[in-house]
Amino acid sequence: SSSNKSTQSNTNSSNSNHTSSSHTNNNSHNDNLINSNNRISSNSSGDGGSSGNGNDVDAVELRLQNTQLRAKVDELTKLVKKTSNTLSALEGHALQEHEKWQSILLAKDEEISRLQHSNGAQDI
Repeated sequence: SSSNKSTQSNTNSSNSNHTSSSHTNNNSHNDNLINSNNRISSNSSGDGGSSGNGNDVDAVELRLQNTQLRAKVDELTKLVKKTSNTLSALEGHALQEHEKWQSILLAKDEEISRLQHSNGAQDI
């Protein structure tokens, strides 16, 4: 019983660490996309005097890809959040069920002990 609680405690702390690092990685990825888009915008806005048409097409294409990637990141971020919330709810339910069955088990163990003692007293 106590070993189960320590295992549960370790599992809960590792889950929260994983969730926290997952959110950090996601924010870092979003920051990288923003920085990349800023570089593209600043590079395409300056008139460098080079073959402007080719660079403009590349910049427009990169902006389009960046917009699509941002939309995909937003979609995946929502999915991760929804999944995380679902897992948290399931974990809470599992914990409640575990506690319920632990109390039932404890009550049954106490009943067995009581019956064994009453049988032992009758034998004397």
